[in-house]
Amino acid sequence: MKPLTVNNVTSIDEAATALSQGNTKVVAGGTDLISGLKKNIYRDSPATLINLKTVEGLNTITMDGDILKIGATTTVEEIANSPLVKDGFNVLAQAAAQTASPLLRYSGTIAGNICQDVRCWYFRAEDNYFDCIMKGGDTCYALRGDNRNHSVMGSINVNPSACSSGCPTGVNVAYYMAKIREDNFDEAAEILLQTNAMPAITGRACPHTCQDVCSRKAHDEEIGIRSVERMLGDRVLDNPQQFMTVTAADTGKHMAVVGSGPAGLAAAYYLRKAGNQVTVYEQFEKPGGLLRYGLPDYRIPADVIDKQIHAYEVMGINFKCNMTLGSDISVEDLSRDHDAVFLGTGAWKERMMRIEGEDECVSGIQFLKELSEGKQKRIAGRVLVIGGGNVGVDVATTLKRMGAEPLVVDRLARDQIAVIEHELHTAIDEGVEFDYLTMPVGITRKGDKLEVRFVKMQRADSDSSGRPNVTPIEGSEFTMEVTAVMKSIGEIADIAMLNDELTQAYNHHQGTQAPAALNNNVYAGGDFISGPTTVVTALGAGRRGAELIVKQHCKSSTVELTPAEPIKIFEPSILEGTKPMLKEAERTLEQKRAEPMGEDFAGLNQTQAKEEASRCMSCGCISASPSDLAPALLTLNATIITTERTLTAAEFAQPGKGKNNSLRDGELITEIHITKPEANSQQYQKFRARGSIDFPVVSLASAIDVENGVVKSAQLGLGAVAPLPLRAEKAEAFLLGKEITETVALEAAELAMAGARPSRYNAHKVQIAKAFVKQAILDANN
Repeated sequence: MKPLTVNNVTSIDEAATALSQGNTKVVAGGTDLISGLKKNIYRDSPATLINLKTVEGLNTITMDGDILKIGATTTVEEIANSPLVKDGFNVLAQAAAQTASPLLRYSGTIAGNICQDVRCWYFRAEDNYFDCIMKGGDTCYALRGDNRNHSVMGSINVNPSACSSGCPTGVNVAYYMAKIREDNFDEAAEILLQTNAMPAITGRACPHTCQDVCSRKAHDEEIGIRSVERMLGDRVLDNPQQFMTVTAADTGKHMAVVGSGPAGLAAAYYLRKAGNQVTVYEQFEKPGGLLRYGLPDYRIPADVIDKQIHAYEVMGINFKCNMTLGSDISVEDLSRDHDAVFLGTGAWKERMMRIEGEDECVSGIQFLKELSEGKQKRIAGRVLVIGGGNVGVDVATTLKRMGAEPLVVDRLARDQIAVIEHELHTAIDEGVEFDYLTMPVGITRKGDKLEVRFVKMQRADSDSSGRPNVTPIEGSEFTMEVTAVMKSIGEIADIAMLNDELTQAYNHHQGTQAPAALNNNVYAGGDFISGPTTVVTALGAGRRGAELIVKQHCKSSTVELTPAEPIKIFEPSILEGTKPMLKEAERTLEQKRAEPMGEDFAGLNQTQAKEEASRCMSCGCISASPSDLAPALLTLNATIITTERTLTAAEFAQPGKGKNNSLRDGELITEIHITKPEANSQQYQKFRARGSIDFPVVSLASAIDVENGVVKSAQLGLGAVAPLPLRAEKAEAFLLGKEITETVALEAAELAMAGARPSRYNAHKVQIAKAFVKQAILDANN
């Protein structure tokens, strides 16, 4: 065990203060934590243990009227033997008596028992061999591994799944997939809109890094997240009056957004959702920015952009087009006339190569813009595209579909270039040629042709900032004759419209992904600050920009623009028997490779989307709740008193980030209160592998009140069948007013485990739980 310090505190206030100082853990009985420290199972071992056993007054069992009060450090053995607990709260005494072994019961405490770490062998592997999702990783190894003692009732989000972590906007993929499995497509769409302002767009144009890290890939094939997202996004656009609503009270604030690309539109959407009046100023004829004028129609059709803009108009966002910042309007005017201004004008200014004949080049981004406006004529023959990034690939693919023969060159090596892999592979499949480590050094016009001079490059050490570097190869010069040259080496923001103060602030933040405050009411974000990124990255920047503005200017707004990660028990995935259909989900349309206009891929219908969602593993933690006392406290409707608040046993059992309870950082349990129940039949049933010591495989705490054979009330608390102790609420409701018979008991048992979907090795848990419920009901009538 690593060296540490023990702090023997004398008061609960002293303990809370010490705990807030970080790199600490609380020890009371020590039976769970110390064994974990000895095996080094945690990501970070504490430097200090705070010993609560030295605090007086926490080891008590008293009655206050009809309320049983138990101090946090009362031992499990004291609870098992207490006459006060046995008289009216016997299910808790029985649960305590069946916890672990006598030696451990003399040390372990009630608070320690309900706060103990999960008993999953992956979590408890020595030397943190499996950095699982409960510890802050992104994988639940039990989903595909040995899960015989794990949950049969779903998983919990103790940390973001790999797909959510891999998404620049933090979309909770598993949560909306679960809603689709329930046929609740509307709620799934609402969940998606919480963090993604335009799922119909990202469902077409996003690189979907979430799919790259999808845990399902280890079994067969990643989930078709993009196609499912597109289906939900199209549902939103087809029903804007239903989804694009504002429920927040009017803040009385009026916000200006400059630029209607993805960052600007996302900022406008979330500012409007927060109850603000929003006007978007756009320099071009139609709103859409990069989406309309910088991406080919085959990636995002114009009609989809039109529908997206209409949806924003439905929710009350105003658009003013043909308004150029610096000539038609100024930042100073907008700042004076609005409560806040968000600059999301993107990066449209082409970088310079500074080579001879550069004025012969056509801007790639300008080429795409003119094409979207119907102004671009077809180009034939050999066309050189300089730059192998996203814009260069889009330009080259478009040229190929127009009948040209594009060649893409880039001074860097293939693995040194940031590009959307899917789009690159599409270009290669369609016959676009690529020549890496090749740099143009001069262009000369020769009649209707252009002669381009090149030099080959070789890798070199990265520069001081870590960026890839190359150097010319001596004697490698060559020339090539082409019809036209398209330049797509990168774009930068045009900041000519900023005054000296704003320019200085801009230069300080330029190149960062986070939105920035340039002064007290002018903000900037997206590609305007960061430089060219992906659509979804710009969307995330726009949302964070809106959050910054709302936080500083809309104190009255009650809208939370960053929703809390929902703690949710999901329907568990079944790996076997589900058909991989990603290739079907992203099937190609017939017109692909025929025209530069028109969409490449078909979408999914609801049936197909549900089938794809059924493959989602949820990627939460499927460990089973190990506590014996927690189901009993849940059944008795106990109240948990902490240093900060009062929680019901059900509220306490809702996990927080990286733990299986809802205690906040620095929060401690002080006491547990239980009002005496009316139930005349209480018992605790436990199935375990050994007669003592072991945690439960399945447990049931029951408190049933029966009069003349008829159920007056019933509380059934299941343990070890789910990540949390669960009340069998459907069974409880069914039993009310029922005369107890074997048939009634059997039906209640089925209801108690309704929805259970065991994994490969733990189906036995379902049958054991049903048997316990049946037995508890029949015993209550004896």
